Amino acid sequence: MKLHLKRSKERVIPSKFELLNGLPPTASEAEDTTEDIAVQEHLSDLRWIWSDFAPERLEGFNDIKWTYILDFDRDAFTINSVVHFRLSNIPENWLSYINFDHTAQQCMPKSLDPVHLAWDVFPAIPVVEQELLHRYNESLVKIVDAPDRSKHLKTWIMTVMEMELTNRCWPEFKEQWKEWTPSDRSMQKWVFAIVKCAMWDGLSFEHSPIGPEWGETEEGLNVLLEGVTTPEATEYLVPVGAEKVLISLATHLEVEDIAKAAIGKVVKLTPDGTSQIACIISPRETIIVNIDKTSPRCSVKHTKSLAFEDPLLLGFNALIATLSTPYSRLDKVAPNGNLPVEIMEEIFKHLLRKVPEGFKTLPSLACTCKMFSAMARDLTFYLPGRLFYNHPPTPMPNLFWGWDVRGGPAELYSIGPFDLGDLEKMREYIVSVDGANLRLRKLILAPFAFRKFESAIESLKVA
Repeated sequence: MKLHLKRSKERVIPSKFELLNGLPPTASEAEDTTEDIAVQEHLSDLRWIWSDFAPERLEGFNDIKWTYILDFDRDAFTINSVVHFRLSNIPENWLSYINFDHTAQQCMPKSLDPVHLAWDVFPAIPVVEQELLHRYNESLVKIVDAPDRSKHLKTWIMTVMEMELTNRCWPEFKEQWKEWTPSDRSMQKWVFAIVKCAMWDGLSFEHSPIGPEWGETEEGLNVLLEGVTTPEATEYLVPVGAEKVLISLATHLEVEDIAKAAIGKVVKLTPDGTSQIACIISPRETIIVNIDKTSPRCSVKHTKSLAFEDPLLLGFNALIATLSTPYSRLDKVAPNGNLPVEIMEEIFKHLLRKVPEGFKTLPSLACTCKMFSAMARDLTFYLPGRLFYNHPPTPMPNLFWGWDVRGGPAELYSIGPFDLGDLEKMREYIVSVDGANLRLRKLILAPFAFRKFESAIESLKVA
């Protein structure tokens, strides 16, 4: 602190148009320690750039207390993504008008003449199109339970990624949602990130050496999906297996008629004589819709609005179940009554050598090999350096049995951003979407530490 104050006194005051980063170093700055230099090199690597998302203060990562946005399009002076003064009519002593709500968060001034405030940064609630509402009301509608994801390791990894996205939602970022509409690039990019994290196809994993920066990223969301082509439309199709799922962007799904009109919109987009699965997505929730227009009267089955921040992760689980439907290769193998699964392990020993005229059973052997191959591909999953088995139940949803490909016995592995693993044997994986780094926190893999788990349970009991 003393060093910081000393440097502040010695710093040269710039002229009106002089850039701060162009100032010559002072004598004390030239005497930086090795530690100071290392910190500066680390900060120089951070990409503080403007992107599709407005700048925000990243809690715990820097000492930035204020962010200012001069919005000339909407004549607004925005502070910390929350307070919006009229840029052309900023009041004197404007700082004194910043209020706090019941949660101690900054909010719009309550005792200031509206002529000084830019309320129009918030878009109006969408007007309900009566035609779309009529399409919904004319359909045979049934509200159904949300689909749930499978217990496969792949779906757990996608759940971890969705939770990481949620963890990036600082209070200021959520405030920005109030300014979004489906035609805004910010919303389009955010929704597409949610969609891609729920689609196994397109995800890839690369083992990354563990470094000192293994924890949180300081880059925020300004590099989210960097290098990935994101749709610039409010409706688009994404491939899921041999089918295509319709993605439709919307807001204010908590309003009943707006949600019905949004469903009516995807009904309208579905051609007659066909069926379609659709995901209506806002920044906060989703509605899963199944449309069947193969009969004279349209049939619509849909979930209620499913929040992404629900404690049971209903929204994310429903998206994963819809966009990454489980595909069983074993189901595609024709059953053979002569070769039940229970005796497959004995077949290779007896088939050709000990069974008379065993060569005549070669067609059955081919079927057996296909069955075993399908089981191996359905029930196992490979990450670079580790092979996992999905079938046996484990004490927690983030635990899976696995093997080190270099050899050794099976171990119970913790997968995800949880501090329940043996950190000395921890491995990290960079997650990429369509070949581009997703820029979320790395996927953590470590042998499960029973003692740490038991200690955590005992702490909870005491509490």
